[in-house]
Amino acid sequence: MPPATKPKALRVPRRTAAWLIAAVVALCSSACVLPTPGPTPVARGMEFRAGNQRYDAFFTELHDLQVELAEAPGKPKDVRSGLAEYLELDDRASMALVARKLESEVERFNQAGTGFEFEIGGVNAEGEPSVDGGVRGKPTEEAEAFYKGVRSSALAAARLEGQMLRVRTRLDELETQIPELKQDIERTFSGETPGRRADIANNLDDAKKLIPLMRDRADKVSTEVHSIARRIEKAMDSEDRIQAPEAVEVVEPTAPTPPSDDVEVVEPAGDGKPPKDGEKPKPAPKPAPKPTPKPAPKPAPKPAPAKPPPGDFEP
Repeated sequence: MPPATKPKALRVPRRTAAWLIAAVVALCSSACVLPTPGPTPVARGMEFRAGNQRYDAFFTELHDLQVELAEAPGKPKDVRSGLAEYLELDDRASMALVARKLESEVERFNQAGTGFEFEIGGVNAEGEPSVDGGVRGKPTEEAEAFYKGVRSSALAAARLEGQMLRVRTRLDELETQIPELKQDIERTFSGETPGRRADIANNLDDAKKLIPLMRDRADKVSTEVHSIARRIEKAMDSEDRIQAPEAVEVVEPTAPTPPSDDVEVVEPAGDGKPPKDGEKPKPAPKPAPKPTPKPAPKPAPKPAPAKPPPGDFEP
């Protein structure tokens, strides 16, 4: 058997070697014409940079909202847990249990003559919500502390609801920008490769698909926390349920009426003993008739005047 011979090395002329190197470089360059394979950065929750201020502002804001909404579903639970702990319940208690406990505490204050005016208002110029009201009826330190503690949870709920509404508004604004951004890709990125322009278009397409999902999440969180805020408001607004203490009628003492001389005292009939069983009580005797008063005596007639004595010349 003849001994194995080593394969000879392929010798390439220098001109041919230079051409091959140029071909490889060209192939690598032509690969950049194709879009980036796999999910886009937007689809993976990453920030995409297009290299243009207008487009980068769009993708940056979209990414910021993605990050904001990533933690949003757990925020209503934080509000409910904080209120549950304040009411000395387990932080895992349901909102139904928390609401019953809150109503029970408010009822306890109502029975003592204390109530609360509680209304969750809109946001101020700084975007901060407000709770209007306070302690009504009979104010106490305990009632004031209770009002402030519950008010803190209500503000947290209203603040989160406002945040989700702002997120939804910003998503709507971004969604309206997508058609125009896609239309301007060829003109804005005319100096870029077709692959780069395709990357930008694909990220915009994924943004268009993603925004409705993000909006649904914001709406779900907003609805949940809105329910928490309204249940707090309904339980706390109890000014009209204050139970006033019962009025005590004060009777002024009066002087005893002196007995009248015209009152006739009637003695009880019989011998004063109660009648025996089956025996009818004797009727009381009729009162004796009052004596008829005698007429006053007539005055005596006046005596006749005396005759004058006879004169000296009368017979």
